[in-house]
Amino acid sequence: MGRGGNPLFSVHDNLSPVVSVEQNFDSLLIPPTHPSRKKGDNYYLNRSRMLRAHTSAHQRELVLSGLDAFLLAGDVYRRDEIDSSHYPVFHQMEGVRLYSNHEVPEHT
Repeated sequence: MGRGGNPLFSVHDNLSPVVSVEQNFDSLLIPPTHPSRKKGDNYYLNRSRMLRAHTSAHQRELVLSGLDAFLLAGDVYRRDEIDSSHYPVFHQMEGVRLYSNHEVPEHT
């Protein structure tokens, strides 16, 4: 068990692929003019909702729920041309582990 009674890493693989633009970009501090926001690269459903372009879109909500160690897995959607290394839907997995100051060794 990790801090706060959480399992060392909880697994989240059933979160909705429909997220807000705020979740997908703003909560990750991606500037409004960043090229990754282009309409031609993403699947926008309307002005405020879209198909997630990366599983990082769920990080803020999971951290705010009190989790400090989690794995995220799910389909992500990008407007890529299909070729030997690109496809518009693919599976992504990421891990997040937060440390408090007293858990990080000091460098001298």
